[in-house]
This record gives sequence, C-alpha cells and structure tokens, in this order.
Amino acid sequence: MLNRLPGISPQDPVAILASLEPGLSGTVVIAVSGGSDSTALLCAAQSLTKHSNNAFNIVAVTVDHGLREGSSREAAQVGVLCAKMGVKHYTKHWVGPKPTSGIQAQARDMRRSLLCEAAAATGASAILTGHTLNDQLETVAMRQRRGDGPGLAGIAPASMGFKDTADGSGIWFVRPFLGLPRQSLRDWLGTQNILWSDDPSNDNLDFERAAVRRELADAGPERAMALQFVQSKTATERVQIAREAARLLSFYASEPFPGLIRLSPGVFQSAQLPAISGLIRVLIAHAGSASVPADTAMADYVVESALRVGFGAGRKPSRRACSGALIDVRKDGVWFMREKRRPAALGLPFDGRYRSTAEPRTARQRKSDFGYEPIAASLASHAVSSEPLYVQPDGTSMSAHEASQCGEPLRRLLNPWPDIVPGFDVKLAEKLALMIGEGHFPPCPVHPDGKK
Repeated sequence: MLNRLPGISPQDPVAILASLEPGLSGTVVIAVSGGSDSTALLCAAQSLTKHSNNAFNIVAVTVDHGLREGSSREAAQVGVLCAKMGVKHYTKHWVGPKPTSGIQAQARDMRRSLLCEAAAATGASAILTGHTLNDQLETVAMRQRRGDGPGLAGIAPASMGFKDTADGSGIWFVRPFLGLPRQSLRDWLGTQNILWSDDPSNDNLDFERAAVRRELADAGPERAMALQFVQSKTATERVQIAREAARLLSFYASEPFPGLIRLSPGVFQSAQLPAISGLIRVLIAHAGSASVPADTAMADYVVESALRVGFGAGRKPSRRACSGALIDVRKDGVWFMREKRRPAALGLPFDGRYRSTAEPRTARQRKSDFGYEPIAASLASHAVSSEPLYVQPDGTSMSAHEASQCGEPLRRLLNPWPDIVPGFDVKLAEKLALMIGEGHFPPCPVHPDGKK
C-alpha cells in the first residue's frame, strides 16, 4: 500500500490515511474548519488520491456556526484553498437562534448534523475529521474532573451517526489522526508550505476545553502519559464489556412485542457480571428512551431482584421505574418497557422512541417472532397502550413501530445512542439494532473501537 508513496515516515499523515484506503470508497467527506488539524487532513487526503489506485473522491465541507466574527471569512479561505487543489468545497451554515449556554456542546451537535446532511447530499460513504491526540487527552482530562467511568475511554477512532436529514441511514465518522500529536501535523504542513487559521475561541479560557488545554501544556509530558494510560486501559475494558454484553444480548434478550424487551433468567448464570450490568443499563435506557445508560446502582438492584425471584420459592414479582422505563422482574425473566407514553407536548416527537426522517426509508424485513413468545396479558396490554402512533398524510394511523418497518419516514431511535454510536459500544449497539428491527450497520473503514 505504502510503496506508491515513497519517502514518507510513519508519522506522515498521508501514510496514516493510506492505511485506511482499502475501506474508503465512492465519495468521502472531509470536515475542514481551516485549523491546522483539518487542513492537514484535507491536504493529506488530496495527496493520497493523486497516488491512489482506489477510486474514491473527496469533498471538503466547512461548518460555519456563525458564533463569532470572522468565521465566514475563514470558511471562504478554505474554499480558496480547495479551489487551488481542485477539491469540491461546500459551506454549511448554522441558521436560527444560537444558545446562551452550553454553546460548545450544541455547536458540536449541530456540526455533526450538518456534516451528516452534507454526506447525504453528496452520497458520501464516510466523514473524516481531524481530531488529534491533543483532543483525546483534553477530553479524558475533562471527564476525569467529573469522576471515573467508561467516559475515560475518550474519543473512539470511529463513531456512527445517523442521516436523519435524509433517510436516517447510518454513516461513519472516522478520526484517522487520533493518535497523532497536533504538532506533528503542523510540522508536516510546514514542509508543504501550507498555512492554516487559528480559531481565537481556542484561547478563550471561559471554555473548559481551552482551560484544560492550557493546564496540560503547563503540566508537561508526565501528565500526558498518565492520561494516555488511563484512556487506553478504560477503552480496553469498555470494549471487552460491550462485546460480552453483545453476546449476552444475542443469546438471552428478545423483543416479543414492540417496546417490550425480555431478558431470560439464563443470563444470570453467566460469570460476566460487568457485562450483565452493562447490558441491563442499556436495556433500561432503551426502553425508557434515555440518551445515556441507566446508573449502575439500578443494574445491581435488577440483578439482586432477579436472583431472589428466580431462586426463592413464593417470591412475588419486583417492579421499579428508572430512566423512563418500567422494570418488571419475574420468574420468567426481566421485562423492560416504557413507563408510560410521553405526550408530544414535551418536545419529544413520538415520545423519544422514534424520529421523523426527511425521506422515506427502505422497508425493513418484518420481524416474525412477535406474538410467538408467551407474554403475560398485563405486560402485553402495557406495551400496546404505551406504543406511540404514526399518523399518515391521509389521516389514518398505525403504530410507530409498524410505520418504521414498512418504509415510512420514521426511524426507531437506538437509545441510549439516539444520534451517534461511539465505536467502543458498536458491537452491542448493532446487536440491539438487529433485535429491534433496524438492521445491520454499514461497514466501517477502520476498526471502530480500535481493538482488532
């Protein structure tokens, strides 16, 4: 692969992209802000396509958030660079009112949405972003401030987003430079005589990331090494738990009725308690339409209750509510369902379980196991009454699940990952997607969790 590009070093960004080349096809979107990281990504990708036998094309996309003076000028400068390189360039604008708090988080969400929109419009198979090792260490340091947990795995090498501005299908965000220091990219740009723009908000210490960036710069290499160790260790553990939880879901979980999930008692015979806990936390969140897994304490309660009900004669079912879900522990398993239907007036169309897409979707293969698994009448009744309805243009209605399966512009959300699935959790997320009838994920150009 690399012999077509003589004279490049292992730290050369072109070499890193070349290692991904077998997984790239068709059109690939390059997210370019004009900063050093994304500019290096653009230039490396363009250099690779010149020497590549693979027929993939690049399209540069700049998101102008309109949050500060000069952002439109920087977007135009990217356009000029792309014109010189012969690369198509589009600028996507964040229109409408801007938030007064949580600006960076909402800007990040909007950027992801607009990039997905651009990918849908250009028929792109993947979106590449210029995140670096610096971004990774800053993210881990910020999360360390909030305590321990799986978030210390940091940024995944790839994550899957959903093109809800099109047909709701998935598309991969790939971060090829995640293990590369920012200075390496800047040194490489210097050898190419290419300039970049510095976003002044990167030095605004009112933003947490900028403050952490300054802190890490002052702390020295020992702090960076410690953060890398924490990130790598946590990522490995998170991937292992997610993969085992995915296996348990395949063997022991089912959805005998839309919105009603059963976890078989056999799962509690497994010695993989962290994976059991992780699976329960995800199933609670999915049933309740929560965007984050339920807390560990609730998962522990479910395990303890299941063992009491399953092995204690005369025990009554145990029922608890958490994260919008109702958890019913019985002798025939643990049942997860929506606590109750949320009205659309709360700003959650289809009560957070479904989302409209801009275009009709490909019809899913109907699940054939609905109704074949014995279900207590009270559970079935609850599931039916809590399932949201979808009203068709002619005024007739059907269940939202039926509409999502037969090709209506409605996507069943993969809670607790409604917008994007981190690569660390992708094995578990895909098994959940298959169980609820959403099908397989598109192939990823890299190992999304970083673990082969």
